[in-house]
Amino acid sequence: RGFARAAAMLRDADARPFDRGVLARALGFNQKLWTIVQAEASDPSHPAPEGLRQDMLALARFMDRATADALSAPQPRLGAMIDVNASLSSGLFARPA
Repeated sequence: RGFARAAAMLRDADARPFDRGVLARALGFNQKLWTIVQAEASDPSHPAPEGLRQDMLALARFMDRATADALSAPQPRLGAMIDVNASLSSGLFARPA
């Protein structure tokens, strides 16, 4: 649900590019979410496979850079951040056929 919520908040911010308050809240939530992901994926005792943990860490680093870019841009580009969160949300909620 966290990834779905982050995607929704970022979509809302993307739809209102001049509302810096909405943007700040969306980016703040997304940053907290990805900080948690980064902490979990950094734990060598985490039960997830090493490759998956490394992939999640790479995504967390991407989100860090994208957040910094969005905060400094007059018209932030949020599409990639939205796509990552939405894809993870869809994948986590997918039901086997």
